[in-house]
Amino acid sequence: MSKSFIAPAVAVCLLAAPAAAHANTRDLPRPSRSEAPARFGTIAYSQWYAKEASAIRYGWGPRQYRALKTLWFHESSWNHKAVNPSSGAWGIPQSLPARKMRTHGSDYKTNPETQIDWGLDYIKSRYGSPVKAWAFWQRHHWY
Repeated sequence: MSKSFIAPAVAVCLLAAPAAAHANTRDLPRPSRSEAPARFGTIAYSQWYAKEASAIRYGWGPRQYRALKTLWFHESSWNHKAVNPSSGAWGIPQSLPARKMRTHGSDYKTNPETQIDWGLDYIKSRYGSPVKAWAFWQRHHWY
């Protein structure tokens, strides 16, 4: 288990506020890169970041993370440069169109953190949780 970089009382406040309420993505609570067990840009880093960010922002635990990990493996193999040649869906969460991720940063085509931040917010707002998003994916093979 990784160490939290936010004091518990602060984390509770951050979890209570929905990410969409933040005017600027830079204001979102983020995992600290200095605590990452892998190099930025790798699949291991992206998975670590998603696990930490989902716990910090939404309080999602291991069950939710397993569903998220499986969902995004099926979508992009966790490749932040993945592009679906037939639809044009982009990145780890396979945003369609890709430009939707601009709401979380202009670097959405190159930064896995931006893609993950957008993807977590998308899952939360559309499905409520990764478990529910994965259940939808299993029925339809898209989410």
